[in-house]
Amino acid sequence: MSFVLFNRIVSCPWPSKSRTYFLFFLVLFTHLLQYADAQDAIYDANGEEINVEAYFSKAEENIALGDIKEATRYINAVAEGYWNKKDYYKAIEYYIRSIKLNSEIGNESGIGAISCNLGMIHADLQDYETSLKYFNTAISIRKKLKETNGLISAHINASVVLNKLERYAESIENLEDALLLATENSDADQMKSCYGMLAETYEKQGDGEKMIAYYNLYRTFHELVERSKRQDVLEKAREAELKAQNLASQKRIKELELINAQQKLAEQKKLLTQKDTVYNQLMLEHSKSELANALINNYLQLKDLKISQSTEKLKREEIFVRVLSILVLTVLTLLLLLFYFHQQKRKSNKVLSKQNAEINRQHHEILEQQKELERYYNIISLRNEHITSSINYAKLIQQAVLGKKSDISALFKDAFIFFRPKDIVSGDFYWFKKVNGYAMLAVADCTGHGVPGALMSMLGINLINQITNSGIHEVDAILEQLSIGVNKALNENVNMVSSDGMDISLLCIDEKNKQMYFSGAKHNLYYIQDKKLKVLKGDRCSIGSYGASHFKTKRFTKYQVDISLPTSIYAFSDGIVDQFNESDDKKFMRSRLRSLLLRIYTKTGAEQKALISKTFNDWKGRQTQTDDVLLIGVNWQPIHEVMM
Repeated sequence: MSFVLFNRIVSCPWPSKSRTYFLFFLVLFTHLLQYADAQDAIYDANGEEINVEAYFSKAEENIALGDIKEATRYINAVAEGYWNKKDYYKAIEYYIRSIKLNSEIGNESGIGAISCNLGMIHADLQDYETSLKYFNTAISIRKKLKETNGLISAHINASVVLNKLERYAESIENLEDALLLATENSDADQMKSCYGMLAETYEKQGDGEKMIAYYNLYRTFHELVERSKRQDVLEKAREAELKAQNLASQKRIKELELINAQQKLAEQKKLLTQKDTVYNQLMLEHSKSELANALINNYLQLKDLKISQSTEKLKREEIFVRVLSILVLTVLTLLLLLFYFHQQKRKSNKVLSKQNAEINRQHHEILEQQKELERYYNIISLRNEHITSSINYAKLIQQAVLGKKSDISALFKDAFIFFRPKDIVSGDFYWFKKVNGYAMLAVADCTGHGVPGALMSMLGINLINQITNSGIHEVDAILEQLSIGVNKALNENVNMVSSDGMDISLLCIDEKNKQMYFSGAKHNLYYIQDKKLKVLKGDRCSIGSYGASHFKTKRFTKYQVDISLPTSIYAFSDGIVDQFNESDDKKFMRSRLRSLLLRIYTKTGAEQKALISKTFNDWKGRQTQTDDVLLIGVNWQPIHEVMM
């Protein structure tokens, strides 16, 4: 109904009650129409309503003019409006149209931005695979265009989706890439986000140690960013205060100028008033005669108007009755529909109220459980920090007892140690020492790994030092005394078998006579002479795994090998051969280790260590390390005496 028609209807002469009812129904009907229109409307990020047809018309005009980039701006605005309204599928439809137009003009930057938006929309729809595809597209484009800030955001968004898919390793890769870029960009806010996401991801992956480390970094950067924001606010406040003072000064200047102008104007008005007094007296007489003529003319016009209004009155009343009848019928129909929908809504609201009450109850329970979990988590985190600190200190002690890896070069000219503990401290240990002119070397694997294994390793090193310091240098005798010492230290019953102990390789090199002696407890020794690899097999019993009665019937086997030729010697624990690979979950096995040693034994110790480390890393990949890993290699070159 147009505004003119509304005015004409309202101006009709009708009873006051009828007018009131009509206005009530008309206002009600107008609000209903506005409500229906509001449900179909969409709005941009600033709350401004978007006219879809008008925007498409402008887009087509720009396409006709060849300005496709400007056309995509209107289409993107429509897509964003549907996204704000949570009409995700409409938003996807218009964003895909925009991507096609951007592809025609080669606008990769625009495609990258829209791909990020599509990734977030599909994430809202919980279509995480499609979301990840769009984020990867955005990453490729922004990496190519070197859009650092956008690339950081794309990596972080991709990590959120990968966490939803429980692909934590890939999520960590994306976050590490984002962190590297943010660090290079000195963007503390983005670095804070990366540290927070890494902490969350490692928590979901079950790596508590890294979770705590990254959470501490997140907390540090959060405090740094907040301090920076507070400083910015203070600086902006000072700037605003200076601007306000400047504006106040300018306002005062203008006020003074206005007062001056007003004083000048008053003086001019005073002069004009004196001139106009005479003129006004002359004009007064003339105005009186004109006023009398005007009053007569107005009287005649009013009389004609009343006659015209009386003839039109009947016509207006007839029109009013017809319009009112139609409106009343329409309003009654709408009221019946509204009453029906209201009843349906009441029923739905009752159901929703019950559901909301249940949800609120469950939400309250979840919050209480969450608080309890947070309390336990804080307790566990604190204990974990204390335990980790103690273990790190134990690592320093173990490293001090083992000695520096580089010290082995003082005993053997060309040797290397490849040592990779599974945890902070290790159950594997090595020992080397010169005893009575002989170079002695041990490689041992204690029961378990981590802290229990490390305690056994400390016991083993201490006992070996005591035995060799007492004058015993025969390798088989040292192992016999070591087994007795372990049993005594663990307070074992001599008539029972113990499950605690260690597997060990012990070798002794007589440099003068060019002989090597070896005894082993469940450990073998590999050595290569004349391009052939040979194996010395240790006895099939561990140190400390049997009672004293064993010594009456069996002793450790002692091997003697001539090393007058160049010899490569390898002692190792079972950690390297038991390591599973990433692809098909197979062990490395001794056969693969023998093949590797035959390929590299001619190289220096440092080169061999590097090749073994690379081979182990490539084999393990992302697979968890199975056990402590220890392998020691010695390239023995005999010194031949010159005959005089």
